[in-house]
Amino acid sequence: MTLSTLIRTKYRIGIAIIILTATFLLSPVFSFAQPTFFGVASSPADNGAQAGPTVAVTPPAAMVAGDLVILYAHYRGTGVIFSMSATGGQSWTTEAAPAGGGNQTFAIFWCRYNGTWGASPSVTVGAG
Repeated sequence: MTLSTLIRTKYRIGIAIIILTATFLLSPVFSFAQPTFFGVASSPADNGAQAGPTVAVTPPAAMVAGDLVILYAHYRGTGVIFSMSATGGQSWTTEAAPAGGGNQTFAIFWCRYNGTWGASPSVTVGAG
C-alpha cells in the first residue's frame, strides 16, 4: 500500500467517525415530537358577554392522554381571585396571576390531559 493510499484511507475513516459522532450527539435534538395545535374552545363565544361568576368550557375533541391543556381566564374587573370550580377530572396547576391593571384580571391554568373528561372544567371568580 502506498503512502498516498494510506493517507486517503485514514482521511475517509476520520470523516466517517466525525459524521457518526455528530449524528449520535444531535439525534436527541431531532428525535422529540414538535408541539401541534389541534383545537380551541371559548366560552362565551369570542367577544360575547358572560352572565354570572362561573363559566364552564367545553374541551375540544380529539385530545389524547398526555396532551397539554392550557386554560386562560379573563375578567373585566380587578380584585377577583380565579379558581377552578370543576376540574373535569384533571389535576390543574394555577400559575400566579399578576395583579390586574386597567380594569383587567387574568389567570392561567394548565394540566396534562389524563385521557378522560369527567365534566367540562369550570372557572369562577366568586362574584360577578
